[in-house]
Amino acid sequence: MDEAGGRGAIREGAEVFGADGEKVGNVVDVRDDHIVVEKGFFFPSDYYVPLNAVATSDEENVHLNVTRDEALNQ
Repeated sequence: MDEAGGRGAIREGAEVFGADGEKVGNVVDVRDDHIVVEKGFFFPSDYYVPLNAVATSDEENVHLNVTRDEALNQ
């Protein structure tokens, strides 16, 4: 994760995608060592994804270096 596409670029509301291209959810919080990703509409669940799983990011999208299933089961 480089500085230009690192933690500083991750914003609440950004869409999160796994390495397989599948949407994981949306960022609802950015913490020191992980991001909180909300998945689901009617019964949303929060998932905690470590920052070392982030491959690239910008203000609108976060791309992980793990698949959607791996991210949801960490």
